[in-house]
Amino acid sequence: APAGQGLNGEAFVPGQCYFSVRMVEMRLTDASNCIATFLPLCAFFLRYTEAGAQREIPYVVGYDAIQQAMGAAAPQAGAGKVVFRDVYIARNVPYNSDGLEMFAALCRFSDSSLTRGVLDFVATAVSMFGGAVGGAVVKAGEGLLKPLSKLFGTDGVSIRFGVFDGLALRRSGYRVLAGADTQDRLQGLQLVDGVLHRQGQGGALEPVNDVDYMVLAFEQRATLGDDMFSAAAALPFHRKWMETTTALLNDNAIAAKAAFQSLAVDIAGSPLLIERDRFALLAA
Repeated sequence: APAGQGLNGEAFVPGQCYFSVRMVEMRLTDASNCIATFLPLCAFFLRYTEAGAQREIPYVVGYDAIQQAMGAAAPQAGAGKVVFRDVYIARNVPYNSDGLEMFAALCRFSDSSLTRGVLDFVATAVSMFGGAVGGAVVKAGEGLLKPLSKLFGTDGVSIRFGVFDGLALRRSGYRVLAGADTQDRLQGLQLVDGVLHRQGQGGALEPVNDVDYMVLAFEQRATLGDDMFSAAAALPFHRKWMETTTALLNDNAIAAKAAFQSLAVDIAGSPLLIERDRFALLAA
């Protein structure tokens, strides 16, 4: 299938575009056994510079999400497969000259109460800080790296594969992450409706079912859109625009002017917008 807009090899130019990291698909070859015997976990950490400060986006897809996706009969589904599709790890983040560091790992943990408790803690912490609202909800510091590093160093933990890339944003497009020992099974790949396929023995395209892998999309976007009002509705400072319009409807010109001036200051200094979009939104 042809790549979509922003996935055709566009260059990431500092200060002139946004980046998004999307997990197109994650597949475990024998997820039902993992649920019954192990706890699978996929961990992402993205690190970049925003307004002169280092920011980090942690994101974890844990065993509870996998079990929920498979349903109540998951442990009994001997040949069951799990697919996660189109999960945004980061969305519409202004790209700066420092680039993007990425760590991604697909792990398997033995199912013990201690391990489960730590995973629950990590999943809870990530749900508090991760996610995407307009740009990205980010946290500073390395508070979540420590509990994960402890897990990686304990018995009963195996990393199916892990990738650290200090310069993850080269050009836009798709990227397949998998273990080094499975590279011979990842030839002639194609994405069909967001699912990884390859040619089978008969020449027909078949889904890849014998490899643990992730497909990531690194999306480039030159602007948030032609309709800046719609794009800004998801950004934090939209609340002040609502305050401005409410004050105008109540014939309170003084309050409306104060809210609008505060809004303009927030837009002009917003780290969630590239300069081109700041000017466009102020003009709008």
